[in-house]
Amino acid sequence: MRLRYKLILSMLFVAAAPIAIAGYQALEQSRTAVEERIRELLAKTSHAEAEIIGRRINGQLKSLRLVAGAMNVDPESLSGLSENLTRVYLLSDSFNAAALFDERGGQIGPAIFVDDRGSFSAEYRGHEELDGAELQAFLATARASSLKGARLSEVYVSRRKRVPLIVLGVTLASEGKRYTLAVEFSLARLQKRIESLRVGKKGFAFMVDATGRLMLHRDRAAAISRADVSGLGILAGRLGTSNTAVSNYEDPLHGKMLGAFAPVPGTSFSIVVAQPLNEALEPVNQLGRRLVSWLLLGLALAGLIGLIVAGHITRPVYELVRGANAIASGELTHEIEVRGKDEIGVLGQTFNHMGAELRKNQTRIAQQTEEIKRWNIELQDRVEERTRELQKTQEQLVQAQKMAAMGELGAGVAHEVNNPLMGVLGCAQLLLTRHPQGDGDHQMLTDIEHEAQRIRVIISRLLESSQSGAAGMRRVSLKGVIENSLAKNKDDLARRGIRVELKIQDRLPQIMGDPENIAKVMSELFVNAYNAMPQGGRISLSASGREGHLVKIQVADTGVGIEPENIERIFEPFFTTKQDWDGKGLGLSTVYRIIGEHQGKIDVRSEPGRGSVFSISFPALRHSAHLK
Repeated sequence: MRLRYKLILSMLFVAAAPIAIAGYQALEQSRTAVEERIRELLAKTSHAEAEIIGRRINGQLKSLRLVAGAMNVDPESLSGLSENLTRVYLLSDSFNAAALFDERGGQIGPAIFVDDRGSFSAEYRGHEELDGAELQAFLATARASSLKGARLSEVYVSRRKRVPLIVLGVTLASEGKRYTLAVEFSLARLQKRIESLRVGKKGFAFMVDATGRLMLHRDRAAAISRADVSGLGILAGRLGTSNTAVSNYEDPLHGKMLGAFAPVPGTSFSIVVAQPLNEALEPVNQLGRRLVSWLLLGLALAGLIGLIVAGHITRPVYELVRGANAIASGELTHEIEVRGKDEIGVLGQTFNHMGAELRKNQTRIAQQTEEIKRWNIELQDRVEERTRELQKTQEQLVQAQKMAAMGELGAGVAHEVNNPLMGVLGCAQLLLTRHPQGDGDHQMLTDIEHEAQRIRVIISRLLESSQSGAAGMRRVSLKGVIENSLAKNKDDLARRGIRVELKIQDRLPQIMGDPENIAKVMSELFVNAYNAMPQGGRISLSASGREGHLVKIQVADTGVGIEPENIERIFEPFFTTKQDWDGKGLGLSTVYRIIGEHQGKIDVRSEPGRGSVFSISFPALRHSAHLK
């Protein structure tokens, strides 16, 4: 091969190889990083949407259970049944109809629905209308679901309104018989949410049932047609499971996709959030195209320059070729000996300068790589710290919302129930005077009075738990409050075979608070502890603090402990694991509220079978100072 061609090829190789290698590595790293980021985004989006939809459906089921628990079914009283079903129907604008069925699937009383919104009052106008065919579809689906005992029916569609529907059903018992309360739940709002959800420009989300048929989709016509998409790779082996996944799959209509699968909590439904793979990787593809363009341009320029320079070379330049081979093999420290100041000499100087620049660039790239690694580690630490802060803030916000909801519920129930309850109680007591002991109705009236008194106690606790404020705050000695609360519960503790280990710091700092409410907190914790130890055990109570800082109280028991899935819910109003709930499910929620009013905090640690530890902290006051 002639020397000029050797020189041209060497220059092309020297110019192109570093660019191609570095570009290829950068391209692959960018592709991996972008794909991981898209996978993480899709996974978070699918999980968040599944949680939102699950809360929507399960929230409606929970409301139905609460209403069903308060219903008294009298098949002979159609007006009473209609009134109860109307209350159920008005619980949500997403309810299109409500009906009651017996355990054989027979309809009890009329179905409640709207067939002409214009002729009904304003409170009914938020509900969708039902024509005759839609009503029959609801009743048939509800009857089939009631016979199966299903909470959620299969999806069916209103072709007239182009809306997917399901039936929510809950069982209730009344006078020894079991019934099913069923409502038609419209998925119209969830369909609109799915339609508005976008991932990139072409990404979308869809929801399927346990058989792989579409329920919700960006294309409403596809959702209405209930197309079977169980053959999609993202759904294979995952339908009806609680597993989440992110993977590539082939869509017949959209080509190669990158999707995230997430089950909807509390249902057999699943949601997929997907984006076309070529769109997700478009930044990387664009970078690759630019890299190829610049590489081709560099090769063209290098070839042109090499051809011009080679045309002026008349003698072999073995030293230059040897140097080029050394540089091409990666020996960047190699330098050629420059002789003279002619073209070959200038070329030799340029060649040596190129090697020096390559060494500098290599060093600079290594330094930048190390710096980027440090930045990535620091950024990851910051993101993790911020995520923990956001999770903590979210947990506090959720708890505050629950407590606010409990307050509204307590005030509303107390206002709406107390007056008629007192009427019931008064009538029962009056009738007891007319039916003394020995009379056939005396025991039934006694039961009515007892249950009415029980309801009054529950309403009183609800009203008490809804009240808040800083009234009655003053300097409080926690030591005295703790000892008084312990003395009041001493007999109950001794009767259950529970011993108490008390460790209170001398001169325990005072706090600003309401002693009666603090006493309630301690009593509730004692009651909670000995209820957890039906066979006896030990309560360890310690209190310590430093004035001007914090006072910390710790109540530990050796009871049955709390299951991990329940530990975050124990402060929720009405939450209890007891089967014979007597209205005391407000105890720990009241404790949480009172501690919050005193600017304090409460934490719980527990292991099933090894007991629980409740830790409370209050701001400590300084000892009073008097001027002389």
